Amino acid sequence: YELVAKTINENLNLTKHRASEYYINGITNQTIALANAFEKENPRFNRSKFLAVALA
Repeated sequence: YELVAKTINENLNLTKHRASEYYINGITNQTIALANAFEKENPRFNRSKFLAVALA
C-alpha cells in the first residue's frame, strides 16, 4: 500500500510540474504573439524591451 501511495504521489507531482510548464509556455507564447502584433501596428514599438520586461 505504501509503495502504491508513493507512486501515485510521485505521478501527481510530476503532472503538476508538467501542467505548470505548459501554463508558463502558453503565457510566454501569447506574450510573444502580442509583441509581434504590436510591432506590426507601431514601428516605434520596442519589441525586445517589452519582452524583456514582460517575461522577466
